[in-house]
Amino acid sequence: MKKILKKLRSKFHDPSTRLKFFPAFFYTSIVLLLISFILLTSSSSAKSKLHTAISEQNKLESKLLEKESMITKLDAKNQDLEKNYNDYKSRMQPYEKLQKEEAKKEAEKLEKERLEKEKAEEEERKKQEEKEEAERKKQEEKEKAEQEKREKEEAEALEKERKIKNASRQKQNALKAAENYISFMPFSKKGLYDQLTSEHGSGYSHEAAQFAIDNLEVDYKEMALESARNYQDLMPMSDNELYRQLTSEYGEQFTHEEAQYAIDNLD
Repeated sequence: MKKILKKLRSKFHDPSTRLKFFPAFFYTSIVLLLISFILLTSSSSAKSKLHTAISEQNKLESKLLEKESMITKLDAKNQDLEKNYNDYKSRMQPYEKLQKEEAKKEAEKLEKERLEKEKAEEEERKKQEEKEEAERKKQEEKEKAEQEKREKEEAEALEKERKIKNASRQKQNALKAAENYISFMPFSKKGLYDQLTSEHGSGYSHEAAQFAIDNLEVDYKEMALESARNYQDLMPMSDNELYRQLTSEYGEQFTHEEAQYAIDNLD
């Protein structure tokens, strides 16, 4: 710009030239001044913006430095914390080892108790199964014995019925006579035999009387008890006297076992 102005001054140094070109020079000068003003204004604005940008950059750099400082402090603090943690971990290692050992022992103890419990339960289960099996076998044997007994009794009853049916008329009559005697009064086996064979009684043969005794359904212990009650109703008697009367050859002729049963069960 200065070079341009200097060149213009040299051209218009002459007065005639000045007058001739004064209007053009005047307007040109004004335009140049305006351009210079605009350029100066633009330069000032640019400088202002530049200063503002530089200021903002400085602020950002300052903040960045502060953050870097903070990060450095945090790193240092983290290092201290890590060091403290490592120291703590180092000090706790023996305790952790002890805790692990104790936990292992406790786990082994619990496992041992569990195995012992399972073993005891298994043994108890086996015992229970053995007991149930023994009871089942016992029940089966009992049922089998009862079944065999019933079958035997049925077979004996059938055999007895067949035997009675096929017996002679005298034997059948002797059996009926024996049944009639015990329906009226109690008899011992020997007393009933004597009554059947006696001349003053039924007068059956010894074979017929024995057939009747063998096939008669009677409980001689109950017969002895009934006879003892009859004596008691007739007269008061001591147990010894009643016992002698029940077993005497001239009395009822019950066996000692039958007589004792009667004494033991007499009211």
